[in-house]
Amino acid sequence: MRALRVLELFRSSGTHLALVIDEYGGIEGMVTLIDLVEEIIGELTSLSAGQSPSVVQREDGSWLVDASLSMEEVREAVGLPERRHEERDDYHTLGGFILNRFGRLPVTADHFEADGFRFEVVDMDGKRVDKVLVARLARIAD
Repeated sequence: MRALRVLELFRSSGTHLALVIDEYGGIEGMVTLIDLVEEIIGELTSLSAGQSPSVVQREDGSWLVDASLSMEEVREAVGLPERRHEERDDYHTLGGFILNRFGRLPVTADHFEADGFRFEVVDMDGKRVDKVLVARLARIAD
């Protein structure tokens, strides 16, 4: 279905979310009103954009990262290696990665090591991971 037709259906039905179904009846994904508008006019900046950077490199070389950042953006910002199995995982953001690793809702100061980095939850916003400290692990010379 074309985007403008979906937009028209959203407007007439009052719905702002639809599931994308393939020719076999399997669910391929989801589309929202924001997705459609961004496809038509370009990416929208959030109201909080510009208030604080999503990634801040600290003096010690670690990074304070907004957990809502996509894993692709985190990889680019901190040099995190590509994970071959990431496409199959059920997350797309740093917060989702954190939740996936713990298998539970973390608390402030929870941490783990992965892919040569240490990830520490430094701020929670209710039940949402808000800020994560990412630090490259020191390599031990042979």
